[in-house]
This record gives sequence, C-alpha cells and structure tokens, in this order.
Amino acid sequence: FVQMTEEAIVEMIVKKTEEEMSNEGAIEEGKKREKKKRKLEYTEDDWKGRCEYILPKKNRRCKMLVKPNKKLCGEHAVFEPTDDSRVRCPLDPRHTVLVSELDSHVEKKCNSRLVESDELKKNMNAVQGETRYIDKIDYRPTDDEIRFVIDILDVHRDFLSSAVEDSIPSTTIEGVQKHLDENDDLGTEKRKHLKQINNIVENFKSSGLLGIDENRCVVDLGAGKAQLTYFTALAASSNRYLVVDRMGARNKWDNRLKKERKDISIHRIRCSIEHLDLKKVQQLEDIDNVVGLCKHLCGSGTDAGVRCMMRLMEEGETEDGERKGEGRRRLEGLVLAPCCAHKARFAEYMGTPFLSSRLGISSMEHFAALRHVATWATCGMEEREDDGDEEGKWSSSWKRANGRIAKAAIELGRAKAIEEKGFSVRVVRYVEEAVSPENILILAKRL
Repeated sequence: FVQMTEEAIVEMIVKKTEEEMSNEGAIEEGKKREKKKRKLEYTEDDWKGRCEYILPKKNRRCKMLVKPNKKLCGEHAVFEPTDDSRVRCPLDPRHTVLVSELDSHVEKKCNSRLVESDELKKNMNAVQGETRYIDKIDYRPTDDEIRFVIDILDVHRDFLSSAVEDSIPSTTIEGVQKHLDENDDLGTEKRKHLKQINNIVENFKSSGLLGIDENRCVVDLGAGKAQLTYFTALAASSNRYLVVDRMGARNKWDNRLKKERKDISIHRIRCSIEHLDLKKVQQLEDIDNVVGLCKHLCGSGTDAGVRCMMRLMEEGETEDGERKGEGRRRLEGLVLAPCCAHKARFAEYMGTPFLSSRLGISSMEHFAALRHVATWATCGMEEREDDGDEEGKWSSSWKRANGRIAKAAIELGRAKAIEEKGFSVRVVRYVEEAVSPENILILAKRL
C-alpha cells in the first residue's frame, strides 16, 4: 500500500466508495420493493373494517376505513341504497358531500365553484352554459337520421377526404427526445402521448406561430397537467405561457417547468374556459401577440375555447364610452387538437353555417346523427369476419371509414368559422391513426 502512487490510492478509494453506494442503493431499492409488495398483499384480516366498494379502474376494493356497522366509507356511501346522508357534488360529481353540508360546500368550499371576478364572467364564452352543468347529449338520433347523414357523407366523400391533409413530422424535438432517453421504461400509452405532443409542437413551429418573442403569450386551453405547455416552452423559451384548466391536478408539469427553468414565465388560471375573459387577465396586460393552443379539448370545450380567444379581436371602449379598435393584444393564431366529437352540442357548435350551406346538415337531429357517426372512428371496434351486409356496408371497417369522414366534417366546420374571422386555416392529420384516432389538428394564422 505504501508503494502505491497517490493517484492509485485516490482511484481505489473512489472505486470502493462507489461500490458501497451501489450496494446501499440496491439494498434501499430492495426494501422499497418489499414494502410495496407488502402493501399490495392484503390478508383477509387486513380487509376487515375497510370499504367494500370495488374501484373500477384498479379492480380492487377501496382501502378506506369504515364506521362500525357500515360496509362503505364516507366517499362511497352514495352507493349504499339505505344511506341517504351523502350525495354527489352538483359542481363536480367526482366527489361526494354530506347533505347537511351541501349548501355551504357549494357556496364556500368546493374547488369547482365559480368565484366571479374581473376576468371571470359566468358563461361569457358559451351559448347555453358550461358543458358540466347541461346534458352533454342534447338528442339521440334515429336510424333513419343516421342513414340520411351517411348518404350525405357518401356524396361529399372526396371533398371531405381531400380537405384534410397529412402533416406528420418525422423529427423529434430536443426536449421530447431527452425525456425519452432519460425514461426508457415509459409505457406504450405515455410514449403515444409524447408522440402527439412532439408532432403538435413541430406543426406549431412549421406554421410560423411559435416565435421567440418575449411579447408573445401562448395560452394552453384545457391544459390538464400542462405537459404540452412544458415541451412547447422548452422549444420556445422566450415566449410567455398561460395555462387554463377547470380542475386541479397533482404533479403538474408547469410546476416542474418553474423549478427547472426559472427564465421561462408561466402562470396557471383555474377556471372553465366558458367563463374566462382574456382581455382582463393581468398576465396579458403587456403582451402584443397571443396564440391559442390545445390538445384534446373535449367536445364543446373547443368551441368555447375559440370564442374565448376571439374575444381578443373585439372592439373595446374608451373611458368616455366611445368605441375603439382591437386592443394591443393581437390574436396571432390558433393550434387546436379537438377530441370527443360525441360530446359536442348543436347549440354550442360554431360550424353550423358550413354544415348547412355545404353539406345540407342544418338541424339538431342531423347534427346528432353526424356526431354519432363520428364516434365510429374512435370507439375501437374490432374486426369480425361476419360483420356487415352483402354490399360491405355496416362492417367495422366501413363504420370506421365513415367515422373519419364525419370527424373531418365537424372539424372543417370549425375551421371555416375561424377562417371567416380573418385567418388562413389548414386542417391536418398530425399523427398516425395507430397513435391516436383523435388525430386532427386545426392550424389558423392571422392574415
């Protein structure tokens, strides 16, 4: 040991330290796995005194404790026929509340309640009201109405098919590639979501809307956990970012972005898009250009989101009440990936002029039929040898093909409505159907 050089001694010490740390890490990881295994392996005694409700997503019993002589916990008591002490919250049916506390919960406690302010005005971007409070399905079509719409789609099939072009990038943005390299154990579904995000950002960039201007703000509508905003911000860090969503969420990507990149400006507003007045949002006061962005904004939420963004183009008023032109904040464009056509309501849908004039679909009944046919593209029907008639109609593949045409018609209606407001609009497929059947993207750029 005395004859060893100083460098060799240091190398030996470092190697030994690394081995010890590796062993400690393996031991700690083993303890975690064992602890997790013990948590999963509940014995019969462990289940005593616990809720008997079966969680649909996890396919196991709820682990919450119950009161004496009760079978269900407080949260799942609504499923007990003899227990009427709890009801679903009318603002957010995903949780329950005691009947005795319902009024105070709705008025003061519920996180989904609307507290009106300068920037929040109830249903200002809706026609009838927020989707949550009104039945999503306004009408169920008859078989004859469905056949009528299918005949119309057959007549306009070539036009509707050619109006949606492919724009599927072959490259991967740096942020997404880094995330994939650092997380090689990601499951198939997460990788599909990352593929969609990557292609939306790539189309965003190629459209010329994703600039590097500090006076530009990207508004992510229905952002959820804001993963799309996260990777968009990494691709264009000079922009400012505003995320809007009505629900709270854990492990939000905007919080992660704040920790990793303190140079990027990002702010979250928790409210439904139907109630938001962007002209009154403080974070946009010194902004010149605004771009609207969304990924899988559900049903009529897309229509409300477009109305919300279009309000930036409305004339304002001076202090003495005189009308003035469009304010400093200019709506530069929209990048919209809608979804859930079956939840779009006729009264809220913004593309009725196009459907009526171009396709002859002008009533609520026929729109409901179009909406119904559109679901065939996304409902995951399996191929069967005996499905369909002798002419090949009504088979699963025939239904999917008609479903894609119906979805194209619905999104083209929205695109035409945006175009009439002074935008150049493209409707594209941004990912392969195998990645997501909800693969239509509306790209609108101000003329």
